[in-house]
Amino acid sequence: MNKTVATIVMNKTDKEIAYNLTLDSEKTAVKIPSHVIQTLVY
Repeated sequence: MNKTVATIVMNKTDKEIAYNLTLDSEKTAVKIPSHVIQTLVY
């Protein structure tokens, strides 16, 4: 059965933020611009 996961990230700062999204043993580098709400669907 395939499952879809969504992660919502909010950056309320004045600077872009780089972070790592980790699921099980997989890690992905992600950036979020300043003053943004980001939705990642995987």
